[in-house]
Amino acid sequence: MKAFFAALGLLAIGSLEEPNPRITDLVVQLDGPRVEVLFSLQDAFANGLNDRIDSGLPTAVTYEIQLLQPRRAWLPRTLGFDRKVTDRELQVMVKHDAVNAEYLVSYRLDGKLLESQILGEFQEVESAVTCPTPVALFNLDRDGNGEPFSIRVRADLGSKTILSFIPTRVTTAWIESRRFLPPA
Repeated sequence: MKAFFAALGLLAIGSLEEPNPRITDLVVQLDGPRVEVLFSLQDAFANGLNDRIDSGLPTAVTYEIQLLQPRRAWLPRTLGFDRKVTDRELQVMVKHDAVNAEYLVSYRLDGKLLESQILGEFQEVESAVTCPTPVALFNLDRDGNGEPFSIRVRADLGSKTILSFIPTRVTTAWIESRRFLPPA
């Protein structure tokens, strides 16, 4: 029995050696009161995402993006006690059409379709999924009380199984931008 659990543990450790997806290169751009966010997703296709896309099933990567404002307290920022002002959800959906050898990539912001495009090469799909084009996500018209804001982003790549029977979600860790002041 001990050998069974030892083998199970080794298999679990072996399956955890895949590179973990992560958000990098987070940049916040201000265009007047509009806030645009640029980022990229690294190692997204190391977890079988390309297999799901090539199977023909609609496959989505969902980016959760939050606008935060610090709380006035003695607590340090690293504890995560910033106040969430609002959040948005950017979803990149890919559907592979094997008959026509093309990929339909759709972008949705909070469930509303922004745009769709048809791509012929898988490298273009990888770029579209991992480096979404900047979208005006937030509007800072409201009074920010002179306090700075920051943006926090993470990605949800769907589910997978460990050891072929343990379901788990594939998500990145949160990454937070530098603080910025709203335009005067």
